[in-house]
Amino acid sequence: MRNIRRGVWLATALFVAMLLVLVGCGSNSNSGNNNTGNPNPGSSNNGGNNSGGNNSGGNSGGNNSGGNNSGGNNSGGGTSTAPQYLYAGSLDKGVQGFRIDGASGALTLLPNSPFGGALEPNSLVADPAQKFLYVGIGQQPAVRGSNCSDTPGELHSFTIDTSGQLAPLEQIKLDAYCVQDVTMDPTGQNLYVFAMKQDGSDALIYGYSVDANTGKLTQLSDSPYTFTGTNVVRAVMSPDGKFIYTVIAGSVNGIMVLGRSSSGTLSQVAVHPFTTDIPVDDIGLVAGGKYLVSTHAQDASTGTVRVWSVDQNSGDITMVHNLSGDKFTGTTNVLADRTGQWVFLSLFAGGINVFKVEADGNLTFTSNAPNSTMTLNMVIDTTNHFVYARNNENSIAGFSFDPSSGKLTPLAGSPFASPSQMLGGVVVKK
Repeated sequence: MRNIRRGVWLATALFVAMLLVLVGCGSNSNSGNNNTGNPNPGSSNNGGNNSGGNNSGGNSGGNNSGGNNSGGNNSGGGTSTAPQYLYAGSLDKGVQGFRIDGASGALTLLPNSPFGGALEPNSLVADPAQKFLYVGIGQQPAVRGSNCSDTPGELHSFTIDTSGQLAPLEQIKLDAYCVQDVTMDPTGQNLYVFAMKQDGSDALIYGYSVDANTGKLTQLSDSPYTFTGTNVVRAVMSPDGKFIYTVIAGSVNGIMVLGRSSSGTLSQVAVHPFTTDIPVDDIGLVAGGKYLVSTHAQDASTGTVRVWSVDQNSGDITMVHNLSGDKFTGTTNVLADRTGQWVFLSLFAGGINVFKVEADGNLTFTSNAPNSTMTLNMVIDTTNHFVYARNNENSIAGFSFDPSSGKLTPLAGSPFASPSQMLGGVVVKK
């Protein structure tokens, strides 16, 4: 998962003229996840209201399913006059950038993409105004080989122009390793980077204040925050920005809840460890942040899905549903649509299972979207009409989404070739 409104006008007449142009073009519409809410890491955009991505992580076209028959009414295709762009990390190619066709959902690789050189960006988030892109660098293959603990991680930022091109803004070297996720609060006040100590013993979370005009970052004085004996591998922000939910792994596996103060400071609210069963694979917020969904699978034949009720005052979570059976086995990544009423669970065996989020948080299976290979790192566009997912190869699967039925339909031309495997993803509208 947001773009700062453009420019400064020097005279009233010029201001009015340009304002009319902007309104007429439908520019600078707010996409609404977080990243992560969602989220993301990965992926992910998550939480239903602020995905963009999470988060999200988090974990990106053709025409029979994006034009007249499925545009808007039947299969969820959309027609958007404002350009949309998908940005995704990669294993070794830098940031991949694609233009999304507003009618068909087709992806076209942007000129000069990938951006940033031979890096391994694995988590991305855009500011609420969608003017800046922030990218966590897990490792730099050209420098350090295959082990992310060889050299400290980095945080890179870019400006996003109206054509989707990225220009380097800032590069911050961290005194931490193996960057896992990046998330931002819904107002764009603070950005957080989740990494670890070199020996893997503790989680380190870097917090920054964000200059809304320039996109520059200033590290918070009490950051980084250290959490002993565990590592954060996924993080999603609540829609109100008061809490962060993290997947943790290490000597303690489970879900950790963090509280966020008005100044951006983080503190631990609760830890829910899992000691005897399969660890958490991914998490996502649904129903406007009322429920948290977690997946627990190691391969295509194992796993369950759990739904947690979120206390809106304390931020803590209580498990209310433990779901098993063939529709929940082998599920890996979590993505909520932008209404928070539908949840997509990707499958180790390939494909996406779609569920309706009921009033009590229970998940009712609706449909399956087949995919030929392992499906990971999903992201939804800002219009809530197109879903993109990483294949376990150098391509991105695209689907139109019908928010009335929950059905996903493969886009004509999908999967779309990509320079490298997609890691994370975020969609912005200019």
